[in-house]
Amino acid sequence: MTLQIENKKKKELKLAPITHHLLHPITVDDTEITELTFEPLTFSMYSGVDVEQDDQEVVVEEFTLALTGISEKAFNKLSSPDFNSVEKIIFRLVTKNAPDWLPGIEIGSEKIKLALPIVADDGRTITEIELKVPSVKTRKIYKAQPTDKEKQAFITHACSGLSEVEVGKLFMPDWNQLQANIDNFLNQQAGFFQTKI
Repeated sequence: MTLQIENKKKKELKLAPITHHLLHPITVDDTEITELTFEPLTFSMYSGVDVEQDDQEVVVEEFTLALTGISEKAFNKLSSPDFNSVEKIIFRLVTKNAPDWLPGIEIGSEKIKLALPIVADDGRTITEIELKVPSVKTRKIYKAQPTDKEKQAFITHACSGLSEVEVGKLFMPDWNQLQANIDNFLNQQAGFFQTKI
């Protein structure tokens, strides 16, 4: 796995393409494949996969086909060590926060920079999210939502101001970071935030 940070300007961090150079290149329909390049995993793509199913290797396959564009035939030809590397990339995309992918990125309690900016509904580019700390009233509405999915959707919009479509565009590590901040708002005491000022 190769993950590089490009530093084109002083203090400007940019996420480079996520690639895995195959230990054992494969040939499919007379075409040799020597590396896999992963498109950024977005929250909407993640939501479209049943990540709770028993066979996690099926989950890895679904994500790999969607993010790399390779066929099932090509996937089945991967060597076991290459599969293990791909599985680790997928695991990191699904579970890690933005700083794990882009060390040095600015993350505050009420403002987070995005590892991968998104295009807003109105066409502007969103590079950071200023969060609104939920009030007790917002907390009550959140708790009144009938399902966990609706709870999550409500509190995410309430704290970030992002639409459902915009949230769906978030790079998973950015989404994970957003959820971590929101979780802190809901569960941490005031002193937790005062020590970060």
